[in-house]
Amino acid sequence: MKKNPTNTGPAILPMAEVKKLDAGALTNLFVTSSVAGRVAYIGCAKALIALVATLGIESAKTRLLQAGAKESDIRNGRQLSLVWEEFYEPGHLTEAQFNELRYSDAVALRTVKRTRGLEVAMANLADMDEIAHIAEYGITRAEAADKAERDAKKLAEAHATAAKAKAASAATPEVVSPVATTVTANEGTPSNVVPMHPASATDTAKTETGAAAKAVKPRGRPMTEFGRLADTLEATALAIVKDTSVTQAELAVLVERLLGIARTVGEAAAAVQAAPVAVAA
Repeated sequence: MKKNPTNTGPAILPMAEVKKLDAGALTNLFVTSSVAGRVAYIGCAKALIALVATLGIESAKTRLLQAGAKESDIRNGRQLSLVWEEFYEPGHLTEAQFNELRYSDAVALRTVKRTRGLEVAMANLADMDEIAHIAEYGITRAEAADKAERDAKKLAEAHATAAKAKAASAATPEVVSPVATTVTANEGTPSNVVPMHPASATDTAKTETGAAAKAVKPRGRPMTEFGRLADTLEATALAIVKDTSVTQAELAVLVERLLGIARTVGEAAAAVQAAPVAVAA
């Protein structure tokens, strides 16, 4: 698209000339340029607002491009013109407040209005840093601090629960199964020798009764305690998992601690089973 060559704009001071300035002049150049840039940005936005009101956005954009404006400048100005439409015209924002806005402020303000609502945007209008925080994270700085505190508390509780479970597991006595031994009526008799007298009916009945008694024998005290501990640990873990406020990081910690308990018990069991059994002389 052909641009109007007459709109050249103000000249920019060459770097060679800038380097000749003293500290006072350089400070003044920076401040005046900064203010002029902000004022020019607001001026562009207001010109766009009025032009859009007269011609419509598409015709206004075409006219500006033909006159030599950059498309990026039009897009930037459009952000502020939308803030004017959404905040100033309904009476939520004064023109003095509008004049202080930067491009990033305009984007953040419209983002907060879209994601958290006009009420939140208006409540934090005096603090553009807060508006920027809400636009980026979806919550205020105070809300972020509260969430961090709650998350830390839940994580500490999860660690404490896991530590208690580990301590209770370590305090539970190990269950050692006695090694069964076979005593023969005749010492020294080879194991492959068949007894001369078959077992009587009374002996058979005693054997069956003993086997039945062994099958229904209740769990010993250590296993009963372990059962209660396992039930408590399972209920606690499931309650944590079902809590919708628990984070993925906390669940990862929970799973790692449970796996650690399982590994510890497994290693202890393997050590017991691998221990040599003493053979009576």
